[in-house]
Amino acid sequence: MFIFNPEHELALANNDENFMPKASVKKLAEDLALLPLWISGNSERNEELCVQTRTDLLHLVVKTSLPLKMTDEISVWGWNKYIRKKLILSGINKKFLPSDEYLENIRELSHRKTASEAMIFLRNKLKNSILPQPAKILKNVSDIKDFAQKYSEIVLKSPYSSSGKGIYFSNKYMSNSILGWCRRTIKQQGCVLGEKRFDVVKNFAMLFQIVDNQTNFVGYSLFETDGKTYRNNILTSDENIEDMICYCGFDPPPTNSQQIGTFSSDFSFGFSNQVGSTIEKDLLITVKQTLMNFFNKKIAQKYNGFLGVDMFVFQENGKIFLNPCVEINLRYTMGLVAHEFYKNFVSQNFKGVFAIDFYKNSAELLQNHKQKIIDNPLIINDNKIINGYLSLCPVLENTNYRVRVEIL
Repeated sequence: MFIFNPEHELALANNDENFMPKASVKKLAEDLALLPLWISGNSERNEELCVQTRTDLLHLVVKTSLPLKMTDEISVWGWNKYIRKKLILSGINKKFLPSDEYLENIRELSHRKTASEAMIFLRNKLKNSILPQPAKILKNVSDIKDFAQKYSEIVLKSPYSSSGKGIYFSNKYMSNSILGWCRRTIKQQGCVLGEKRFDVVKNFAMLFQIVDNQTNFVGYSLFETDGKTYRNNILTSDENIEDMICYCGFDPPPTNSQQIGTFSSDFSFGFSNQVGSTIEKDLLITVKQTLMNFFNKKIAQKYNGFLGVDMFVFQENGKIFLNPCVEINLRYTMGLVAHEFYKNFVSQNFKGVFAIDFYKNSAELLQNHKQKIIDNPLIINDNKIINGYLSLCPVLENTNYRVRVEIL
């Protein structure tokens, strides 16, 4: 059994098993409840990985009432007190659920101070590389004001937040509304974390999995935001993503890299020519290995499962640099879903976009869904998608959120 609980970070911040998610978050969980079907139960048997089979299953589940059953295989998007209490009330025996200690470990490690500690670890190990300063923990408004004077622009973050919530940009002239948010966050969560704001060129993540106290590298996620909130992912190979990270300062890139054009849904697959240097692949490899060492020391004895490390490439004074640890997510991520979907269901010679859409008007979303099926029908060859549109969850008359895949 796999449960999609997108309220995870909000529940961590609240830290109360009786937490009540907002109606919008409940609707997101409802509309995308079947998303885990695409990342759970993967098998070497092609018929079980078949796109058409899973698409048919989506519609079968919608029409069928499936009661929760006693099981020793329970996965959730992210573990917290709220989802455990919800499962207990649904009839799941406590022995199949994580302990108080395990949940407390996850909450402690999900605090943004862990990312700051990881950055300190990286800077100590990679002394010859130019890496940003770690996020600074600020416990009062006076410290926040002092921090704001150090840079032309800063980013302030709450210790626990998700999808762009709890992130504010400011300059040294801090508004009363931002200062008010800082006071409330310090009162509720103990601190605010401050960082210099950078001119971001590309956002990406490294994906890992901890199994039996050992960290393994899973792959890359290359994604776009609106500055704070996640918008979509590129669907392409890890090799292409690595090239796009390393050579984003060149147009065209070196001849041993594949240029990837521009996708029709406003997601740029091309290489920017706005800056003029590269990120060395050796640096990415070293960052990857160093983070795995950090996780083995800091996290692997307390957590079992997937985690993602958000990173970005930024430009400064005409050159590009790497910020190798912006955020650490001890949970499943949309980037992981995009990575696994591409690996399992898309022909490796093709590329596409993985996006989350919100429509306030359900009828408009349903109409858009039907039109895309007509305009861009799904084409499958040897059980892999080579072209077309697919919604990874059913779009019904009352649906507001959709996870959309379009393959070029």
